Amino acid sequence: MSSGDWGPSLPVDVVIPAYRERPEALAATLAACLHQTYPVCQVYVVDDASPSPVILPPLGEAASKVHLLRLPVNRGASTARNA
Repeated sequence: MSSGDWGPSLPVDVVIPAYRERPEALAATLAACLHQTYPVCQVYVVDDASPSPVILPPLGEAASKVHLLRLPVNRGASTARNA
């Protein structure tokens, strides 16, 4: 089944939990999300109280679609996904 079989494309929000995320891994993940053929409305990176805060890479025009949330206490990926 192709995405064209699903009817009109509805925008999707993406939540990326992050803890001690390597900058190059986060940059690759964000690039993959933002370059999908399916429309992505917003991307939320949730820093799950990393000892060193997660820093977003330069995003150019896509910067307005990416938001960084920082949790005060580490509670794991499932909590970060629901932040």
